[in-house]
Amino acid sequence: MLDCNHRWKIGEPRLLTDRTRVDLRNKEGSTSQRLRNRLQYEYEMQVGGSTFVPYTNFELYYKTRYDTIARDKIELGATFVFSPLADLTPYYARQIDTRPRRTDLNALGLVLALHF
Repeated sequence: MLDCNHRWKIGEPRLLTDRTRVDLRNKEGSTSQRLRNRLQYEYEMQVGGSTFVPYTNFELYYKTRYDTIARDKIELGATFVFSPLADLTPYYARQIDTRPRRTDLNALGLVLALHF
């Protein structure tokens, strides 16, 4: 996996991040690559002494196996930072795959991140 990020500050609490990732894959003896580009906007604010970071992102997946954009995903969520060691992120995601067949996915997720 290769990963490149570029961030732009938009005013003090706002951040726009463009992440490009290349996944080098080998599945059942066949190699392919997946190029993923995600654009994320987030806004940091203080709520009752804790940091609250709502965000939205949009990601496109180009797959060399199909030579086309085969997936797009949008995610809406917020990170609640409780301490330098822990944060919690609930989110909603909608993902649409167009290859090898059309599949729509709606998901709710919850991420607990512990930082050591």
